[in-house]
Amino acid sequence: MNFARALRRARRFDPSGPVLLDGERRVDYLALDMTAQRFATILARQHGLVPGDRVAMLLPDTPELAFAAYGILWAGGVLCALDPETEPDALTDTLTTIGAKLLIGWHAHAETVEVVGDALAMDWLLVEPREFSRLLAATPPRSPLAELAGDATAILLGPPTFLELGHTDLARQADNAARETGLGPGVVVAAPGSLSDPMKQIRTLHAAVTAGAALRLAAAPLITAKESAWR
Repeated sequence: MNFARALRRARRFDPSGPVLLDGERRVDYLALDMTAQRFATILARQHGLVPGDRVAMLLPDTPELAFAAYGILWAGGVLCALDPETEPDALTDTLTTIGAKLLIGWHAHAETVEVVGDALAMDWLLVEPREFSRLLAATPPRSPLAELAGDATAILLGPPTFLELGHTDLARQADNAARETGLGPGVVVAAPGSLSDPMKQIRTLHAAVTAGAALRLAAAPLITAKESAWR
């Protein structure tokens, strides 16, 4: 069981269907699936990630957040999304608490990422959209999906305290959220205030992927699942 399989199911249903809408940017299910595989390859080959390793993300609400999240899950890593504005001292404490192996940060917060990563002697990776795109394009999408037990940890909920959510429970919560909000193929849901909140991420991004719907990121005009269908 790996929650990232939801991408495969949605891709088979409608590969060209939109999954992420961010202003003029449009990412379809095929692209997200291929990008997740490419990033999983980068994580394994360049950063030594193995299933069960914990990865902290300090990324804003952009398609790159989804690329990283599904790449981590695809590789069997444990996803921990954190507020990109987290202060260095608090970030240091959090990374120590969760035992993160890798820190993925947004380029605008390079100083914090580098200082904290070096202080903890941990691996870190900065994401700048154009450079990130070039890195992904140079990587073949051939990473095997990590096969995991259903109760293997998929995502950490927090802070301040952290709770572990397994792949089966993540799938259940995302499916419940999709049904509660009427998500399905062709439906668009708006991102909440920030996808760095794991529960908001589950109820929008992961729910949309589970249902084959699309997520409109906050940079674009807001729209709700109840208000519009993708045509």
